[in-house]
Amino acid sequence: MPWPPPAGPDALGETLAALRTDRGALGYRPRGDWTRFPLPDRTPYLLPMFEPLYADPLRLYAAARTLGTAADRWLHPYQAKDAGLYRATYYLGFDRRVGNFREYSANVLVEPAAADPLREAVRDVYQYAREDLAHYSFGGATPSRAEDAMARQLGALPEPLQAAVAQALVNQLDAIRWRDRGLRRVAPETARRAFAVRDLGDTQGDGAFYYPQIDDLMRDLDEPSLYYAGQKAVETAQQLRLAVAGLAEADRCPSAGADIPTPFGRVVIGTCGDDTYAAHDVLLLLDPGGADAHLGNAGGTTALEVPVALSVDVAGDDRYDCTALAGGACQGAGIAGIGVLVDGQGDDTYAAPGHAQGLGYLGMGVLFDAEGRDAYAAESSAQGTGYFGYGALLDAAGDDRYAVLFDGQGYGGVGGGVGVLADRAGNDVYHAEPDVRQLPERFRYRNYAGNGQPNTVVSFAQGASAGRRGDGSDGHSWPGGLGALVDVMGDDRYQAGAFAQGYGYWYGIGLMYDGAGNDAYRSVYYSLASGAHYSASAIVDEAGDDVYAQESAIPGSTAGAGVAFAWDYVVALIFDRSGDDTYQSNVNCLGRSAEKGNAYLIDGAGDDTYTGGANADGSPRADCMGSSGWRTLFGFDSYRPYLTGFESGVFGALLDLGGADTYQVRHFGTGATAPHPRAADGATWFNPDPDGDTGIAGLTYREASFYGFGVDRAGGRIPEFDRIPPPATPAPSPTPPAGGFAAEGAAAPAHDAPPDLADPFTRPDPGDPRFPAAPPPDVGAVHR
Repeated sequence: MPWPPPAGPDALGETLAALRTDRGALGYRPRGDWTRFPLPDRTPYLLPMFEPLYADPLRLYAAARTLGTAADRWLHPYQAKDAGLYRATYYLGFDRRVGNFREYSANVLVEPAAADPLREAVRDVYQYAREDLAHYSFGGATPSRAEDAMARQLGALPEPLQAAVAQALVNQLDAIRWRDRGLRRVAPETARRAFAVRDLGDTQGDGAFYYPQIDDLMRDLDEPSLYYAGQKAVETAQQLRLAVAGLAEADRCPSAGADIPTPFGRVVIGTCGDDTYAAHDVLLLLDPGGADAHLGNAGGTTALEVPVALSVDVAGDDRYDCTALAGGACQGAGIAGIGVLVDGQGDDTYAAPGHAQGLGYLGMGVLFDAEGRDAYAAESSAQGTGYFGYGALLDAAGDDRYAVLFDGQGYGGVGGGVGVLADRAGNDVYHAEPDVRQLPERFRYRNYAGNGQPNTVVSFAQGASAGRRGDGSDGHSWPGGLGALVDVMGDDRYQAGAFAQGYGYWYGIGLMYDGAGNDAYRSVYYSLASGAHYSASAIVDEAGDDVYAQESAIPGSTAGAGVAFAWDYVVALIFDRSGDDTYQSNVNCLGRSAEKGNAYLIDGAGDDTYTGGANADGSPRADCMGSSGWRTLFGFDSYRPYLTGFESGVFGALLDLGGADTYQVRHFGTGATAPHPRAADGATWFNPDPDGDTGIAGLTYREASFYGFGVDRAGGRIPEFDRIPPPATPAPSPTPPAGGFAAEGAAAPAHDAPPDLADPFTRPDPGDPRFPAAPPPDVGAVHR
C-alpha cells in the first residue's frame, strides 16, 4: 500500500461537521459531579492506559497496532539469539501492567567461573534459605546425604552444561530475592489465603463474593520488586535455552539426568533422550533434547515455597500434561511469584486444567514456544490470563491450535490483570467453546441464556477483559485490565461464545489485532468489538478477505450485540484496513450504540458485504447499520437525573471508505435476505434522524447528543489511523540452518473443524496425524 496516502477528505470529520459536532464529543471524560457514575479515580488498580483510550476511542487503533508491531518484531526468529523474549514480554504487557521500567536490561548477573560452578550455585541457594548442606559435629563438617547425592549426579553432566545451569541458578536465586522483597510486608497468612483463591473468573463479575485478603495483599505488595523478579526470570530462561542449544549436535549430552533438592524445589536436568518429568515442585528444569513428557509443574509456582519456577526444553516433540494438578499453577504460571516455561524446537502439545499456559495471578507467568506446530488445551484461566498480575502465551512460528472452555486466550481479569496471547506466524485456530451443551456438566453454569433456553457460553476469551462490578453488592469494585489476542500473519480462525473477541466489561480493555491473512471471526453474543459498563474494546485487522459473523449453534437462539456495539458508557471500534470483507449479525450490531455508548465500524478499501437483522415483516431492524438508541424508548427515567446523560455523546457509526459494497437484511426465522432500503453503496443515512424529537422536553436527538449514522463513499480517510504507516506485508521467517527454525511456508493440514473440547484433556484434534494419541515410545527415566 503506498505511503503516505493520497490527500483525501476526512470522512469522519466531515460527517461530524454535518451533524454540527466534532471529535471533542467522542469518548468519555468522567467528572466527579456526575451522578450515579462509578468514577475511575475511585477504582483501585485501574490501568493507566484506560482513561486516555476512554476519552479518545480512535486511539484504540494505535493501542492495538503497538501490540502487533511488538509481536512482529520481537518474536521474529532473528531475535531468538538476542533479547527478543525479554523485549516481547515487556512490550506486549509488562509495560502496561507495571509502568515503572524501561526495557534496557533485566541486569542478569555474570558470575566468574568456579571450579565446581553448579555445586557452588546450589550451596548459594541453601545459604539464602539459611539451611546447610553439611552437618557439623566434633569441630568438623560432614557432607549431608543431599550433598553426597548431588556430587554423584554432577559427575555425569558435561562441564559446559553444568556451567550453563549454574549461571541460570545464580540468576534465578537473584529473582527469588527480588520476589521475596516484593512480598516482605505481606503477612504469611494473608499470602497463604490469597494464594489459595482459584475462582476469580467465576465469582467476580457481579460482585457477589469478595476476597478481602487480596486487597490486603495488594496494599502491602511491593510490585516493582516482584516484577523485577519477573524480568530476570524471563531473561534467565531464554539465556539458558540459547546456551544449551546444540549440545545434542555436538555429542555433548549428559549420560544421565540429575535431580537435586533445594529449599525452594528441585533442580532437574534431563538427557537428550525421551524423558518423563512428573515432580510438581521443580524450581529449575532443563531438558536438552528428546521427545519428552512433562507431567509436573513445568514452570509453575505450585506452592508459596516455590517462588520462582523455570522450565526450559531446548528441542523435541514434547507433551506437556499437568491435568493431575487440580489447582493448576503449571506450564508458565506465576501465582504470588514468577513462572516461566520456554520450549524451543518441536511440535508440542499442552494440556492443563486451568491456571496455566501463561497465567499471572498476583505475579507473572510466561509460556514461550519458539517454533513448531503446537496444540494448546486448557479449561480456563489459561493461554494468556492475568488477575492482579501479568500472564502471556507467546508462540513465534508454526500452524498452531488453541482451545479453552472459557477465561483465556488473552484475558485481562480483575485487579488490572493483563493477559496476552501473541502468535507471530502460521495458519492458526483459536477456539473458546461456544456451545454450552458441549461443556462438561460441572461447567454448565457458564450459560448465557437467550430466548429462555441455553444459548452460548460466557467465554471471556480472545482479547477480553472484565472487572469486579461492586456497584450492586458491597461497593468493592476492581477494574478489568487488558486482554489482548495478537496474530501477526496467517489465515486464522477465531471461534467463541459470548463476551469475547475484543470485549470489555467494567473498566476492562479488550483488544484483537490481526496483521495479515484471510481470517474468520465467529462468535455469538456480546462479541466482536463489544462491551458493557464503562469499558473499551477494539478489533484491528490490517489486510485480507475477512469474515465477522455472529451466529448461534443452537436453533432458535439469536445472535448479536456485537460487530462494533457499545452498551452503557463503552467505547468500541472495528477497523479493517483492506480486503473484501463480510460482516453479519442480527440485533444491536454493525456500529450500534445503546445506553450511552460509542461504537464505530470503519472499513477501508475492498468490496464488502454487510448483513443485519430484519423484523418479522422484513423491514430492517432499527438497531443495526450505524444507529444509536437510549432508554427513552423503554424507560429512560431509570437513569435520572438527565444531566449526566447529556454531558457526553452517543455515537453509533458505520463508515465504509472504498469499494463496491452490499448492504442487506436477513430474516432471523427464514434466513431470507433482501437489500437494505437505506444503507447502500455511495449512500449516507442517519438513525435516528438528528432533528427528530426525543420525547424529552422537546429536545431533538442532535440537541441531546445522540448520533447514529452510516457513510459509504468512494474515498476518504481517518487521519488518526493514517498517522501510522500500515504494516509492510510481513515477510516469512528466514529459512533456517539445519536444526534451526522451521520454514513457515511448508504446507499445513487443513483445519476443517474446531477441536473437540467435550473433554478438554484430549488432544485438541485427535484426528490430526501431527498429534498421535499415544505418548512417545520408549519413555526414559522418570525424575520424581
